[in-house]
Amino acid sequence: MQEKGYAFEDEECDLEVRSAAVAVWDFSNKVIAAVGIVAPASRLTDAKILQGDVIRQLKEAGEMLSSKLGFSAASTVK
Repeated sequence: MQEKGYAFEDEECDLEVRSAAVAVWDFSNKVIAAVGIVAPASRLTDAKILQGDVIRQLKEAGEMLSSKLGFSAASTVK
């Protein structure tokens, strides 16, 4: 998750099910939650996940929630 900024599961736990998620950070720079999507593989295609808006929208949601919880990306730069 750290390298790409998201986690992706491609039918590894359940056949025909895919999921993607991003972390939600708090004011102390700790991951406290995740926001994600789970759907049938036929509806959550590679194109929709990796090349479409799914990852972008998840990242935006994660960033918004993190910001509301006091997270500042600038404070993680050392």
